[in-house]
Amino acid sequence: MKMAHVRQSTARKSVIGGGFGLLGLLVMALVSVSALGAAPLSGSAANVVWAPGIEGTSSASGAFECGTTVEMAMTADGFNSGLGFSMDWSTSTATDEAFSGGISPSGAVAFFGYSVGNAGTISFDIEVVNPVVLVNYIDPGAAMDFGTAPISLLDWNSSLIGATPSIVGSKISLETNADSLNDGWAVQVTGTFGPTSGPMPFTYFSTNESTAGFSVALPSGTECVPATTTTTSTSTTTTAAPEPVPVRFAG
Repeated sequence: MKMAHVRQSTARKSVIGGGFGLLGLLVMALVSVSALGAAPLSGSAANVVWAPGIEGTSSASGAFECGTTVEMAMTADGFNSGLGFSMDWSTSTATDEAFSGGISPSGAVAFFGYSVGNAGTISFDIEVVNPVVLVNYIDPGAAMDFGTAPISLLDWNSSLIGATPSIVGSKISLETNADSLNDGWAVQVTGTFGPTSGPMPFTYFSTNESTAGFSVALPSGTECVPATTTTTSTSTTTTAAPEPVPVRFAG
């Protein structure tokens, strides 16, 4: 994963075509039916503000601007994993069409993958419904498995001509020949995750040991806990929304 934001010459949301005949069309329909149905969600999305972190760790912390905290933890670390960095998801061609109203504020964290998969969890301090996972800077063999949770493809892009996403069960796979902010995907994970329901599990794969950019967004209208006010018979106390928790070192 390279941090330089350099736009690549891409096959924008390329689809298999030409010379495959009826058999090719059937294969395309079976393998990539979800990819062809990619459609943005209406409205805008709130992105996580990640703590700066230190590269080479297997966990990261952040918070939405309303105060809801997010924790990411993975089994293994590598390279610049755990490092928060600037990322405008609304300008990445892999995610810019995920929401009709854009994604803000900017920000991402690096996470690590390898061929057998690196298991992780995303935890929220409130119950969150149907969050959106944003990924870019993917490398060859990139894939992400969400266990048993259904996923819907919102947007994607690959620099590899002819590449198209494949969704099988709860796993999305996408090939690329580049490592850029314009290579990746946005998927909505169907389910409820939080203190009661439990964290959102995932496993990230990459043919080569490598890191990718990652974040979580909440669609507009999703409940998010702001600063709370507690009223008593004698006084009113305001509790400020919590600051992002510093990155814990693990691995």
